[in-house]
Amino acid sequence: MTPTETPGTTALRHRTVLLDEAVEALVWRPDGAYVDGTFGRGGHSRAVLARLGPAGSLVAFDKDPAAIAEAGTIKDARFSIEHASFAEMGDRLRDRAPVAGVLLDLGISSPQIDEAARGFSFRFEGPLDMRMDTTRGVTAAEWLAQADEHDIARVIRDYGEERFAVQIAKAIVARRRESGDGGPIATTSDLAALVAKTVKTREKGQDPATRTFQILDRNGLVLATSLPVKAIWAVPEDVPNDIEPQRMRQLAKLLDLSEKDLRAKLNEDKSFVYLKRQVLPDAADKIAALKVEGIHQTREYKRFYPEGEAMAHIVGFTNVEDKGQEGVELAREAGLAGRPGARQVIKDRLGRVVEDVGVLKTPRDGEDMQLSIDAKIQYLAYNEVKAVVERNKAKAASAVVLDAQTGEVLALANWPTYNPNDRTRLSGEQLRNRVLTDTFEPGSMMKPISIGLALQLGRVTPSTTVVTTGKYNFEGATISDTHNYGTLTVGGVIQKSSNIGTTKIAMMMKPQEMWDMFTSVGLGQAPKIGFPGAVAGRVRPWKSWRPIEQATMSYGYGLSVSLFQIAHAYTIFAHDGELIPVSIYKTNGPVTGERILSPTVAREVRGMLETVTAPGGTAPEAQVMGYRVGGKTGTAYKHVGRGYDRSKYRASFIGLAPMSNPRVIVAVSVDEPTAGSHYGGAVAGPVFSAITGGALRSLNVQPDSPIRQLMVTDKVPESEPWSASNALAWLHAHAPAGAKLTGDTRRLQPGDVFFAYVLGNERLATDGRPHIDKAIAAGASAVIYEAEGFTWT
Repeated sequence: MTPTETPGTTALRHRTVLLDEAVEALVWRPDGAYVDGTFGRGGHSRAVLARLGPAGSLVAFDKDPAAIAEAGTIKDARFSIEHASFAEMGDRLRDRAPVAGVLLDLGISSPQIDEAARGFSFRFEGPLDMRMDTTRGVTAAEWLAQADEHDIARVIRDYGEERFAVQIAKAIVARRRESGDGGPIATTSDLAALVAKTVKTREKGQDPATRTFQILDRNGLVLATSLPVKAIWAVPEDVPNDIEPQRMRQLAKLLDLSEKDLRAKLNEDKSFVYLKRQVLPDAADKIAALKVEGIHQTREYKRFYPEGEAMAHIVGFTNVEDKGQEGVELAREAGLAGRPGARQVIKDRLGRVVEDVGVLKTPRDGEDMQLSIDAKIQYLAYNEVKAVVERNKAKAASAVVLDAQTGEVLALANWPTYNPNDRTRLSGEQLRNRVLTDTFEPGSMMKPISIGLALQLGRVTPSTTVVTTGKYNFEGATISDTHNYGTLTVGGVIQKSSNIGTTKIAMMMKPQEMWDMFTSVGLGQAPKIGFPGAVAGRVRPWKSWRPIEQATMSYGYGLSVSLFQIAHAYTIFAHDGELIPVSIYKTNGPVTGERILSPTVAREVRGMLETVTAPGGTAPEAQVMGYRVGGKTGTAYKHVGRGYDRSKYRASFIGLAPMSNPRVIVAVSVDEPTAGSHYGGAVAGPVFSAITGGALRSLNVQPDSPIRQLMVTDKVPESEPWSASNALAWLHAHAPAGAKLTGDTRRLQPGDVFFAYVLGNERLATDGRPHIDKAIAAGASAVIYEAEGFTWT
């Protein structure tokens, strides 16, 4: 490590960064023809020539007369220099030998920035020139003196990627008018001062060019933002060997390195080495205060995720280079990071722009991304999937909530998950976005789709009856139901989740008809959601189906889907027969879907789904107080290897609510529950109930079943004096566990059970309708309104 010249002097020695690594990767054929697109001061070109054989060749490009002069000192027949820009490269190479490799050093390069006379540097006062080729064209000062406001704004916006280009252009033209001589901006400091005055920074010391791109939930809550941090790096040969031991210890501590590791980095045979990335400002300031020669800092950004693990599988994360790696960060990398292609630049080793080498594509600012996610509903779903894993000692669980009217994803939750702010112990199990990436056999959740098709084709009607016997021998296999249900209507097949009934209905259809239905609702195809990792699942071509396979696929075996796909498919029932597009981003206005079923058939199936959650159905646990809900359970053996493991289950439930006008579709899946029941209704049904009830209240959806009866007590003795206090005490004693009761609408909280009463002669009357309406509007989950008998509703 040796001292170097002071930056800013004309004696600054050019040092090529990553020289050996770049040339080693470039020259793979010693006899090949190569191009150095940025000759600069010739560091790369000389190294390439040293590796070439006698038959090899190198042509270099540069616009800078000083670079051309430097190239003239290379006396090698294999080398030639072109005084040209990138835009001319194609023409200049057209008649030469095929190129084996091209080197474009767009990072740390030449010293023009530190030569004040060149007019690039805002650090040193100089004439506002800014020409890479000082023999051609007008200076920046001359151009600003005569260009109109529109052209100035366009150049600043397109070449400088500056969002405040219009304001800066207006300020330049205003200064020009004020001065009267047409050319008041003559030096680099003149321009720098004008820009700093025009573009007010958001915080003291913040650069006007700072870009911070945020990810927001549908209501504007910040889910991801960028925090300014520092990259600490060194030029090893510039760092003195005799740093005081105390300063070395302080530096190592601030970098979270041992002294041994720090010295090893500073002794590396490289011209550039990172010591630590993403250092917080406080630590960076302390490092700067140590004033160790050869240690430098560059501003960068670190993503921060305020909502942590609850949003991890949606938002994802970026790497140390601030590039998206998962989730929305990856899916919308181009939008979040902006599109800087309008300006390819060469920088010196301190990160300062040296040369603008040309426009390759139109730039665009990064944009804040507003997602369809509702943070309140997301937190509810996250807490519920976590709780069901713990309660049922399951391997994992997932839930997704769709807006049934717009197709927007309101929540998408998985457990296990991870903290995107601390990924030091991140595992593959935590990283998996199971809603989109895990496929499974959906089991009985397929039955409404199969039966919906049969209704649409006219093969059955809702009143058609099917005989089920508990066991059914079909094509040499035995198809079973959990009970012998006898004769069932089509609706009864769904309510009782009869495999036998579904099979008999399915065999009324052709394989191709079923295949067309399955694929038309998105099964076997990757969801068009623009989200990384979304899988297609599997639906085999219909021509290969055997009759037994057609039968089992009708009730959810022999094909695979993701939880997201099945939720999307159920939009045909919620949206009156239309499959609507889905989106993870907030949408505006109504959506138009693809017609799959007639509105009549969709409503018929919807009515059948409602019987599943009613008494006698397979999922009364999915009921939501105050709302009519419907859905379908799914209980399936897990497919392991070439067969099924009958000790491992996936318990699922998917449903809609409210049934009078569906607003949400909620799908829940629990992988390998081992404590208690393994049935979809018992395991996933309560999760559906909690998420759906909370989501509807959060969305201010009015209850459509405020009098659903959940429990009926014995008739109260007429001799009992039913004052308000006595009545509430009695209700508390007889209410379900955990119910919160109130008789005062002023104190009612969303989810409370409201007891409506009117006092008269120390007895209860039933005329409490105005209070009931007020309680429902305030979010009551149920209302008790019968004075005699105290029906729990």
